[in-house]
Amino acid sequence: MRFFVSGPITPRDCTPREAVKIQTLYVDEGIRVGIELMRKGHFVFIPHLSFYVHIHPSNDVLFPLDYFYQYDFSIIKDWANALFYISTSPGVEREVEFAEAWGIPIYRNLDDVPEAEPRKDIFPSCASVSR
Repeated sequence: MRFFVSGPITPRDCTPREAVKIQTLYVDEGIRVGIELMRKGHFVFIPHLSFYVHIHPSNDVLFPLDYFYQYDFSIIKDWANALFYISTSPGVEREVEFAEAWGIPIYRNLDDVPEAEPRKDIFPSCASVSR
């Protein structure tokens, strides 16, 4: 499956110093979940990685939050065929609602995600990647 990893990214109601720490934990959790899904043989999109766009030295633009919602919705609609729900936030709830409207299944527990069948149609040697 092609998973969109949905979890909080933007901390609320905290100091800037606390926000950086909390956001780093959110990003780490998104990556951790993405890796677990990859270990099961799935492809993943981890929107938490956009955090690095925000902090990159070459970025002098403050992209509006709506830009990232539109970006995420386009990935969910045009690429993902499953969504993994980490925990709640206003953005996550919007992503879940959007995925449900498109009939995309939502997983909330890694144990419920089946192992993927190796896809030899993409690149033959991918089937030999050890998990």
